[in-house]
Amino acid sequence: MIVLKDDRVGDVRVMLEKTQALIVAAQQAATRAYCPYSHYRVGAALLGSDGKVYTGCNVENVSYGLTLCAERSAVFNAVGAGVQDFQALVLVAGTVAASATPCGACRQVLAEFCRPGLLVVCATLDGSITLRTTLGELLPNSFSMKGTVSASLEPAARTSGIVDELMDNSRDDAKDA
Repeated sequence: MIVLKDDRVGDVRVMLEKTQALIVAAQQAATRAYCPYSHYRVGAALLGSDGKVYTGCNVENVSYGLTLCAERSAVFNAVGAGVQDFQALVLVAGTVAASATPCGACRQVLAEFCRPGLLVVCATLDGSITLRTTLGELLPNSFSMKGTVSASLEPAARTSGIVDELMDNSRDDAKDA
């Protein structure tokens, strides 16, 4: 088991072994997606600070502006259960060959409830991870009533190098192969 920990981020600890369980939960949520117009299934699994997993799927509407994305569905599910602090988000979408990342609206909703250091993992429908990043990297200058939270101005608050280190290691491994 690998534990990501950096004292500069506070008590945020994300267990990489939980990533696979979150991928499975997101895959199951994607099977429940209501997507008769795009046929594009999306599932999300959000790990709450209470240790529970909150899932969501996309729900389309003929009036596309009323469509609800999987990520927001998962956040609203958790908030409805009384949880407003999160450790990780896994998004499963796209095709077997390519995944997706959260849209701008979902990024802003996540910023309402999550720290910039929230681990975000994007995977394909078959569970292949295509991206490990943070919310601060996805939305570097999020709007907040407290002012903007800038990933570019506050690097210690966004990732403390954790995600950069993981990505560097992945690139090194790929070069060695």
